[in-house]
Amino acid sequence: GSRFWAKVIISQLNNDDGQLIGFAKITQDITSARESREREKLLKDIAVESATATRFETLLQTVVARLGNYLGWSLGHAYIWHETEQVLKSAKTWFVDEESTRDSYQKFQQMSEQMTFAPGVGLPGRIFSSKTVVWIQDIGSDPNFPRGVALEKLNFASAIGIPLIENGKVIATLEYFSRTP
Repeated sequence: GSRFWAKVIISQLNNDDGQLIGFAKITQDITSARESREREKLLKDIAVESATATRFETLLQTVVARLGNYLGWSLGHAYIWHETEQVLKSAKTWFVDEESTRDSYQKFQQMSEQMTFAPGVGLPGRIFSSKTVVWIQDIGSDPNFPRGVALEKLNFASAIGIPLIENGKVIATLEYFSRTP
């Protein structure tokens, strides 16, 4: 079996003399409804933050952290599009799910913060070019993932990338990494 959110109703069953003879149980899977409410709350929270943030970097940090927590992935990072240079550069904005493991990611973070990505190159570049969510199920077998070896050494298996779009243009890309495919 698998785990799921449920609404359970248990009713006592009595015979004609009023003696307890058992119980009846009805279980309703409410996982989809719960997940829908969580997504709606996430989007509302981000919309409120977008309306009130005074700096893009502050908003980006909030979005990276909220999405990282929502997705349940271990590591997240943002890149910002630099129009004049035509590359994506690290925003130096990170999400790490466990504070105790932050040190183990330090070399990967430094490498990522030093790299730039042209459209179509690596996960950030693919997100930028496609203007859509990009999923990489097996980082190690992806020929267009320059940081793949470093992530495999940290036992990461998969990645997902999300574009942030304003007026039809990608202004930033978010990437998240998981240890499960």
